[in-house]
Amino acid sequence: MIAVRNEEKKSRRAARQREPREKGARLAALVGFITVLFALTGIGLSLYLGIGYMRERAAARNDQTAKYNDLLTPIAAVDPDPFDEITAADNDQLLDAAIWAILSEDSTPDTYGYEKGYLLIPEADVMSAFSVLFGQEAAADLTHDTVQGYNYKFLYDAAAGRYKIPITSIKPVYTPQVTEVKQDGDSIIVTVGYLSSESWDTDEQGNMIRPEPEKTMKVTFSSISGSMCISSIRLVSRTVPETVAPPATTAARTTAPAQNEPKSEAVSESVSARR
Repeated sequence: MIAVRNEEKKSRRAARQREPREKGARLAALVGFITVLFALTGIGLSLYLGIGYMRERAAARNDQTAKYNDLLTPIAAVDPDPFDEITAADNDQLLDAAIWAILSEDSTPDTYGYEKGYLLIPEADVMSAFSVLFGQEAAADLTHDTVQGYNYKFLYDAAAGRYKIPITSIKPVYTPQVTEVKQDGDSIIVTVGYLSSESWDTDEQGNMIRPEPEKTMKVTFSSISGSMCISSIRLVSRTVPETVAPPATTAARTTAPAQNEPKSEAVSESVSARR
């Protein structure tokens, strides 16, 4: 009997010694599980935040591309000669671009008056559009004059202080396709392809077929009087030889670019309908 009791005491003593170790092992396992759970949650959260960040960056890039496509629409429409500084640019070409900037706005047909087949735009509005594109200092040196474009003419009426825009369908020389927007110190350098307005086509389903750029330009925007304005335009490359013949002016376009194209023709057609 004494021997049995001694064995029972030893068994209970051994059980008490094992119990803390088992509890410690269970606690360690629980802590380990929670640590792994937090780690996995952290990874998931990091991935979620990372994907969200990348999406935001992609959306920002798309917004930037759309912004500079809009800004460069009148530039591509006119295709001014390259220049390293605004003072070396051709006055009439920049003036032409400023007028195209106004014609590209959706509200243009309802904003201005008409007279004998002409849309009437005050020179003050042209000056304002010029300032947005090229800066106030360049606008101060602007000389108002009649603009001779590709198969069109914007007449300047000095006495009335306005431009007379013929209500006809005109095509831009090029439409822009921005491929890169890069910060360079205080400047922004935009790489843009010029797509010929004559080269757009449609497939059998009626979808627009975008042409390849005929040339690539780098347009620099610099801070001028607190605004980012065009300070230089440089030719990077050309895929087709430069031609002398300008694009034809037509009464109605058979193929029209679906994106990035100035709305001047739509303006002209809507004005004609109202007339």
